[in-house]
Amino acid sequence: MLDIREEKIGSDCVLSLSGDLTVCNIGQVREKLMELYSTEDHVRVNIAGESSIDFTFFQLMCSAHRTFSSGGKHISFDKTEGCPLDLKKFSLGFSRRSGCSNDKCGNCLWVVKESV
Repeated sequence: MLDIREEKIGSDCVLSLSGDLTVCNIGQVREKLMELYSTEDHVRVNIAGESSIDFTFFQLMCSAHRTFSSGGKHISFDKTEGCPLDLKKFSLGFSRRSGCSNDKCGNCLWVVKESV
């Protein structure tokens, strides 16, 4: 089961996703991201309430990041306390030190920021 909610906070649209972010539900997430791409300039994705994530969610978010960036828009993760993103990112091998060749703005979703 997947629950999708959106909330406007200032100029950002916060898309909260909870439930299974897996191949079974990824089409619903894709449709919502496409809808938000047509109406919003800044989207933050919150997955604090998720119960499971598979590789398809990471692939979709990578594609969404490229699409938003090429359109001059911004998409990021809302990393609130308890967000399982970093743990999932490492377990699925999505942690990177730099973005791909399409990451023209240097804001890749998977880059690990090293502390100084």
